[in-house]
Amino acid sequence: MFRTLYQTMQTSAKQLQRLQQVSDVLRRTFHFTTLVKRLQTQMAELGDGADRGRRTIQNTHEQYDSRRMKCDARARVGKRTRVLTRAGRGHYCGAW
Repeated sequence: MFRTLYQTMQTSAKQLQRLQQVSDVLRRTFHFTTLVKRLQTQMAELGDGADRGRRTIQNTHEQYDSRRMKCDARARVGKRTRVLTRAGRGHYCGAW
């Protein structure tokens, strides 16, 4: 009986922790998007500088995407290496 109650409480505590983490991420994301909108409004008020700002924001997004793709590629290579190591042979016949 106590074991079941303990496990239920432990599961609920883990769920609460995950919800708090998600809530924190969403709060930070909302804050960031609010700041971006304010900055875009201010840059639009400046006129000509807004175009440069939009290009800067676009370049930043492109750089982020490029870095993310490189990290994904490294992760795939790492996974393949682990699979080959576990297989104990020089090749792997499974799907990547």
